[in-house]
Amino acid sequence: MSEEVSIYGDEPTYIVSPPKSTPKVKIKKLHPDAVIPTKATPQSACYDVYAPCNFEVRPGRSVMPLGLAIELPTGYAAEIRSRSGYSSKGFAGNFDVSEYRFDADAIAGIVDADFRNGIGVILKSCETRPFVILKGQRVAQMLIIKAETVDFEESDSLSETERQGGFGHTGI
Repeated sequence: MSEEVSIYGDEPTYIVSPPKSTPKVKIKKLHPDAVIPTKATPQSACYDVYAPCNFEVRPGRSVMPLGLAIELPTGYAAEIRSRSGYSSKGFAGNFDVSEYRFDADAIAGIVDADFRNGIGVILKSCETRPFVILKGQRVAQMLIIKAETVDFEESDSLSETERQGGFGHTGI
């Protein structure tokens, strides 16, 4: 907000910039049952992404295709991240005919603005047996972020701060 002197008196007039238009993300279905990402609530930061078909998760790492390709505006990226409920309680999935929570989770990934192929979710399962994610299940979240371009400047020194340590040094 900027301050401007008013010609109508001694009180300053505050000029508020008009709202910026919402960036548009083009999306293409690569699978007939792919689901366009949705927000759980109007104030949700992330968009839920869904399994377009049943997907067997095997022990270790795998990539589950979402059946979608996106075109992000220049200067943006999409971060694929875990759903907090899966991170805290385990990944929902099926084994035989029963639903369980499994020791598995989505691992963060980035979709760059110039990537046009199918996007997916990186899954890591610590289970010893496979389990199935069902078609239509929310599997991860996608956060659209600004991706600033910076110039790195090599330096022999950095400014001092009071902070010391790292990797959990500030406590739990």
